[in-house]
Amino acid sequence: MTNTSFLDKIAAVLIDNYSDKLSDTVIILPNKRAKVFLIEAIKNQLSQTVLSPEIISIEDFIQNIAGIRSVDTIEQLFEFYEVYLSITPNAQQQSFELFANWAKTLLQDFNEIDRYLLNPNHVFSYLKDIEDIKHWSLDLEKRTSLIEKYLKFWGLLPKYYDTLYTFLLKKGVGYQGLIYREAVKNLDTFTKSSTAKKFLFAGFNALNAAEEKIVQHLLALDKAEIVWDIDQVFMND
Repeated sequence: MTNTSFLDKIAAVLIDNYSDKLSDTVIILPNKRAKVFLIEAIKNQLSQTVLSPEIISIEDFIQNIAGIRSVDTIEQLFEFYEVYLSITPNAQQQSFELFANWAKTLLQDFNEIDRYLLNPNHVFSYLKDIEDIKHWSLDLEKRTSLIEKYLKFWGLLPKYYDTLYTFLLKKGVGYQGLIYREAVKNLDTFTKSSTAKKFLFAGFNALNAAEEKIVQHLLALDKAEIVWDIDQVFMND
């Protein structure tokens, strides 16, 4: 008995349902690696030459919607350091080495806040309250300058986030979360400019909040379909 791979099943769906419009179809996959194998699976099931559909990863697809270039981790750090120096008094500025130690973690937090479309002010307020509670029992006399600086740092998080977000947006670049948040904002413009395209989301078993919003928007307009890579038990739950 032949074992049919998931990509073979996707290829069959494409040929059965999109054979007359493959060139107007955009296939969105969870990652770039699967693209080569899907093209091979499509070729194996075709008996004639056709124009290939566009195949793209979800990250690149969302970047196209947002119209913003992604920057790597190192570039993010340097951009953030420029922002940090612009809003931090000279006497309190840290060297890049010290800054990078905590900035990497903070950028990861910014990324998750935006990918899940959370309200940053609510998140930062919550985090600051937690830190305040941790130190509330200390008498003012027992609060060292180090603790005061530490608590002040948590209060600065909204300013770091807002300033960095605006700074990157003006340059037309961003980290993944920023791009995802801006893509959601730009959905209407994107769909109006791609009226002839049909989108097929294939191979997903989970979506973050931004991805979910984008997929649901396209499904509601009948511009997309989704083929889940998930056990039937979970689909029927």
